Amino acid sequence: LDDIVQGFGPERFSQPTTQQGSYSIQAHYYGNNGNRLEAETFVHVTVIKYAGTAQEETQEFDVLLNDAGEVANIATINF
Repeated sequence: LDDIVQGFGPERFSQPTTQQGSYSIQAHYYGNNGNRLEAETFVHVTVIKYAGTAQEETQEFDVLLNDAGEVANIATINF
C-alpha cells in the first residue's frame, strides 16, 4: 500500500489472495489543505480482480467527495 499524502496520489492497494466474501471500498476525505477554490474532488477507483489470469475482470468507479471528514462508500466487491 502506497500512502501519498502530498499532491494528488495515487494510492495503491494490492491483495494477492482473498477469502470469499464481500469487500467494501471507502474513501476518507481528509481535506484539501485549503488550496481548493472551485475545483471538485473526485476519487477514481480501478479494481482488477484475478489480475494476470484468464478470469481477469476490471471495474472502475468515480465518486465526488464534498466535505472534509466525509467517508464515501465507493463500491462493494464480491469474491
